[in-house]
Amino acid sequence: REAFATWRANPSRPLGPGVPLFNDANLIMLRAALSVTAPQRYDELRDIGIRLHRGTTQGRSAMLAAADDLASYSRVLRGYFLDTDFDATTTMAILNRILADTTSAEYTNYAAGEQAVIAVDVFLNAMLQEGAITVDDFNRLAPKIDRAFDTLQKPTSYDPARLRNALQSIAASTRSL
Repeated sequence: REAFATWRANPSRPLGPGVPLFNDANLIMLRAALSVTAPQRYDELRDIGIRLHRGTTQGRSAMLAAADDLASYSRVLRGYFLDTDFDATTTMAILNRILADTTSAEYTNYAAGEQAVIAVDVFLNAMLQEGAITVDDFNRLAPKIDRAFDTLQKPTSYDPARLRNALQSIAASTRSL
């Protein structure tokens, strides 16, 4: 028997059960990157995301105003990220933030969990290609990454606690890199 997804509280999505959500998985990843590269910008992006979520319950004009704010701020961040050097240390710090309990508490829906696992895989593959981690390190992490992907096999049975366990296993292994 397949389980159906249930509502879970999310620290960056102050909405109750039954409220339609927009997919904010990309905002979660963006905030993880900002927390490392520009922590002074983190709160502003978080607040814009919260306003957008709340706007969905406050009517069209509130939602559109928050969406406009997000679009404007995204253009500012685009310029910032184009000028940022993502070296191995920065990349590893962002990866660690994605794996951190405080961030993974936001992976309450399937799309956010999927985005996180893909980001982990992409970051580790990029670090391997750049020589920031060894083939042996990557091979040691590969089964743990596979386990994280396994938690995403069926969106209808997505279990964020199971994903967090898989991500914690990866996090424990990356501490020694």
